[in-house]
Amino acid sequence: MAGPAPKIIVRHAVRLPRRLAGRVWYTLSAGLDAKPEELIAAALRHAQRARRAPVCVAASFPLSVPEIAALAGRSVVNGIVGKHRPETVVSLRREIPNANLGSYWEPGAWSLPDDALHVYFIGSWRLVTPAMLREAVRRQVLTLTVRCGRSWVDVPLGTVGRIARSRAALWSRAKQWSARLHPREPQMLAAPPRLDAQPVAAMIAAAAERRPPAFVRGRVVLVCGNLQPGGAERQVAYTARGLADRPGVESVRLICDMLTPGHPARYDFYLPLVRGAGIEARAVARRAADRASVRGPAALVRCGAALPEGLLVDVANLYEEFIAARPEVVHAWLDWSNTRAGLAAALAGVPRIVLSGRNLAPTNFALYQPYMDPIYEALCALPNVVFLNNSQAGAESYRRWLNLAPDRIKVIYNGIELDPVDTAAAQQQRTRLGIPAAAPLVGGIFRLYPEKRPLLWVETAARVLAANPEAWFVMFGSGILAAEIKEAANRLGIGERLIMPGITAEVLPAMRAFDVFLLTSYGEGVPNVVLEAQWAGTPVVATAAGGVAEALDPGVSGWVVDPADPARLADRVNWLLANPEMRASARCAGPRFVQARFGLKRMIDETIAAYDLAHSGAAGGTEPAAAAARAARDR
Repeated sequence: MAGPAPKIIVRHAVRLPRRLAGRVWYTLSAGLDAKPEELIAAALRHAQRARRAPVCVAASFPLSVPEIAALAGRSVVNGIVGKHRPETVVSLRREIPNANLGSYWEPGAWSLPDDALHVYFIGSWRLVTPAMLREAVRRQVLTLTVRCGRSWVDVPLGTVGRIARSRAALWSRAKQWSARLHPREPQMLAAPPRLDAQPVAAMIAAAAERRPPAFVRGRVVLVCGNLQPGGAERQVAYTARGLADRPGVESVRLICDMLTPGHPARYDFYLPLVRGAGIEARAVARRAADRASVRGPAALVRCGAALPEGLLVDVANLYEEFIAARPEVVHAWLDWSNTRAGLAAALAGVPRIVLSGRNLAPTNFALYQPYMDPIYEALCALPNVVFLNNSQAGAESYRRWLNLAPDRIKVIYNGIELDPVDTAAAQQQRTRLGIPAAAPLVGGIFRLYPEKRPLLWVETAARVLAANPEAWFVMFGSGILAAEIKEAANRLGIGERLIMPGITAEVLPAMRAFDVFLLTSYGEGVPNVVLEAQWAGTPVVATAAGGVAEALDPGVSGWVVDPADPARLADRVNWLLANPEMRASARCAGPRFVQARFGLKRMIDETIAAYDLAHSGAAGGTEPAAAAARAARDR
């Protein structure tokens, strides 16, 4: 064996420079761009090797009808993008109805089709632009793979997303610090160019000059980003189902930005609940793909240059949805949809516009965008716009941010409909997770995102384990901090005692399996998980976050720890673990409290009252809105 080894080393030493030179040549060469069939085949082979399916094939060149039809017929392809004008894409969709189409256009922008999970860009890596990366991150694409010579390279979308979130979070925090340091001079912080409320109000007034089409009395359209396993998304599903059989409601429809099946974020998690009630639920139709393809209304086209392109396109597409559906009520959920659907509904002349906040004001979170201020401000001037929140703390946060009158935001507490708790199923949860039957168990169920402070949760768990060596910990959920949580757990010595099973659909058995439920968020509305824990009879230890205190029976079934210090949190958890009598008392008191304050029928009744269906008027709702918008424009 010793003899051939030097020859092999020499052979590899000779080949290596040639391979590197070839790789550099192909990386810099555009010669392969003239071989689209070869490139598409190579991309699909790479996807197969990487075990990625289904994939979206995105070409930087036009695709013929036969090429699109052939790709659409392949089971591994669920999306196709070609270099076509938006109007051409509309024509192609009619001609090839089974093709899920998007479009690519120069200089470096694209509209990805719905349900794009793994995108292969069939074009030179040099054509990828920041705008394309932002759109991929925004649409929650899992992998974006680009051609680099004859190689396929994954773009680090996670890093791109973290950078974008960090910049947004930095601006949000800077704005808060500026407001605290200079409460009378908020302009002292140098802000990026931003939209003003006056042109938004003028745009709404201009759109209202023409009389809108007659709207259908009692028709309600709900708008939300997605139906992933979150508290707000559950309330959307409950509301849609609860409205469906109420007198005075002609029909209910639900429109989402994303309902991608098979996505790890589970965007369609609550979709069966909605469709099971016979409710139409789908993703928004993407008629406009870029600034140039926005066709209406005329006021939006004229003033569209002041809006970020993504916002403009979203508003234009929702406007078309509302003109086609003609609802009497548009009910939007969360700030992303509130700003987009609220503005689109105002432009469409919808008689009643309901904007539902489910947390503190967005300036507390990384999702905040500067355009939210002027859009909310313009919508606040419209008398047919109703603001809701699910906690007094959240409503007060929005009132301060938007400088609203005390009664401008109505509080409607969450409604939940929960089944009896199955104790046997709870024990099975412990068995499946490998947790000893008698071991103290501290649990959490939440998204693994910064606002939930899961690293504080891990620090608290480490202190609990120090005092309770037999304790175990379970953290259900998914999100961007999963790897950091595992690293922190290992560093703090609880890696072997912390189980992270991902998302669970069996929330109540999981809650009942816990001895204590721990929540460490810094921002919440009224969290459903706190209600579910009490319903399951599990005592809650939580930080003072937004409306958490409103969701608890303090000192009976839940305890708020303030300030949010891991030692204080651990002391309260340890106290409960050492007091079986207190846990038994919480098991009886929790369900009674939840049933009394957070009934589902009450929530639906109060929501319908906010719609004011008897008085909003199917034709006259836009006149006061137009007058208010004109007044705001003229100020």
